[in-house]
Amino acid sequence: MGFQGQPYHTMSMKNDNHLNGPSKIQTNEEETSSINYVKYMAERGVPLTRRMLKACVISSVEKSGKTILFILDKGSSNKCFNKFLNRHPELSEKLPEQQNKARIRISNVTFVEQYFKLLVDAVDTLGLTNKPNQIFNCDESSVWL
Repeated sequence: MGFQGQPYHTMSMKNDNHLNGPSKIQTNEEETSSINYVKYMAERGVPLTRRMLKACVISSVEKSGKTILFILDKGSSNKCFNKFLNRHPELSEKLPEQQNKARIRISNVTFVEQYFKLLVDAVDTLGLTNKPNQIFNCDESSVWL
């Protein structure tokens, strides 16, 4: 036995700067790509869940042809995921706020396209296409002039 009851093998591994556990699942470039995707989706109002991010990692690993270090159905472990978050403090997990049904309904692409078609038709009908100074913003609580 070595220092404070540690086996000599463990002590020699620590002295040789060996890391505990397997290396990272993704390369630095793949991990950077995953981070950029997480940020991209969050900026567009679709933050990724833990499960969604794990699916992205699985896809990345499958495409790279690497030897897989985890069960594909489950993805990487929660411990591995937490290490990923610790390596990237700019990312964090938060509980989502529940969206109301009206907001979910209007986030539909077809609904948004119909809205803007109606808006363009109204602006054309009223002859306001070249008169932006005559268009005002208002909602149910106020009118800004």
